[in-house]
Amino acid sequence: MSADDLETCSVCLDALSSGTCSFLVSDQIQSVTIRACPHFIHTACAVKLRPRKCPLCRAHFSRLSAPLDQKWLSSMTSEELVRGLRRLDGLRGVARLPAAMFS
Repeated sequence: MSADDLETCSVCLDALSSGTCSFLVSDQIQSVTIRACPHFIHTACAVKLRPRKCPLCRAHFSRLSAPLDQKWLSSMTSEELVRGLRRLDGLRGVARLPAAMFS
């Protein structure tokens, strides 16, 4: 996977920075939300997906994360952002994220 793949919505092929994004959620166990896959998609594009599968890896998902946008990022402390980036940097396959990242 190239850097361009990570920066482009796999549905509309526009830059992810051009709109609000979400990631795909497969399940939630207690307070831990389990990502279906490591991909991000524009929220507006993801709500239209039928069947509910990632267009890149075909992983099944049950719902979308809360929209990840400038407002959401601005509400986080620098420590939370760094912790999240470190977690994303170390991801391999399915990721587990805290429920606080969801609406």
